[in-house]
Amino acid sequence: YIRVGRFTPNKPQKWELSYLTSGKIEDIESGRATVVGRNKDGSVKAKYVQAKLKSPTSVWVKPLHNAETEGTNLLKDIFNGESRFPYPKSLYAVKDCLSYFVIDNPDALIVDFFAGSGTTMHAVNLLNAIDGGKRRCIMVTNNEVSEKEEKKLAVREKVLAALTNIELDHIFDTEGE
Repeated sequence: YIRVGRFTPNKPQKWELSYLTSGKIEDIESGRATVVGRNKDGSVKAKYVQAKLKSPTSVWVKPLHNAETEGTNLLKDIFNGESRFPYPKSLYAVKDCLSYFVIDNPDALIVDFFAGSGTTMHAVNLLNAIDGGKRRCIMVTNNEVSEKEEKKLAVREKVLAALTNIELDHIFDTEGE
């Protein structure tokens, strides 16, 4: 599989030559790609029988993956300007990550063990809206609270425990009988 390009009379190699890479030749020979015709220069036109999935790169530079505009600001819009979560992810970055694994499985079950603001469930719902899927998402969280809230809860727990003990002592007080 070679293509003869333009004629370059003033260069040591008079004709430009292009070869198909070994990977593309293997695709044609294995049947993953089919020759559908030839170009005017004699080179082959080939199409993949099934769409070839591209592996994701390690860095995505897409405006929709911006955590501030598509994470923080999106949640502020939902919560009337309140900033309830310190580091929400971009809805669209999560959707794109999930789509690599579940795009061909419209009934997938996704489990998010660090649910936080619910971005994963939001992304699952977005994928379903796009392709009519019925994917489900289970959210698990450890109910993270700030140090200040944790102290309030500890005090409240002690007060409730003390009140419960007083009430139980009163209910089971048999001395007055």
